Amino acid sequence: LYSGGSRLSPQNLIYEWSLNDEKLLKQSGGGKNKLTLDLPNFGVGENEISLTASNLNGNISVKRSAKIKAQSPEVLFYESSELTGTEQLASSIFQMTAGAKLSIIAEPFFMALESLSRARVRWIADGKDLEVTPENPRLLELTAPQGGPFQSNFSFSIEDAKMLFQRAEANLSVISQ
Repeated sequence: LYSGGSRLSPQNLIYEWSLNDEKLLKQSGGGKNKLTLDLPNFGVGENEISLTASNLNGNISVKRSAKIKAQSPEVLFYESSELTGTEQLASSIFQMTAGAKLSIIAEPFFMALESLSRARVRWIADGKDLEVTPENPRLLELTAPQGGPFQSNFSFSIEDAKMLFQRAEANLSVISQ
């Protein structure tokens, strides 16, 4: 905001925050120019955040709003290589030749950062639990058998039991010719 050609200090403004037309009184007030929301508490879907900022006597103000959408966590799979890094294109079907090695990284999206560090990771191959590597439990390293074609189905899940809505799972297939 500007008054008399000069910018008003953000600390000298009154901020009134709203979520879906409901005033957030605890986060509104003098100098409160930041809003913190715990997205799992207001669910998945589109929400509107509104802000009215005004000077101390209220004769200068501006109102802005934005729509935000909370997303459910999801997992995508990428081929990974120590030499070339992670591929840019995600896939759920990977092909390999007999005797070849393949590394697949599971990348969770839309999860809280604090959840990623404490989340429980689980890989399952054809119905059986696989051991995960402590260095990177999201990495699946495979070697195709020499003897002809095969197909294996894998599932990956990640879950933070301490935080609501912080769970995702996905499936992939590996085919050898």
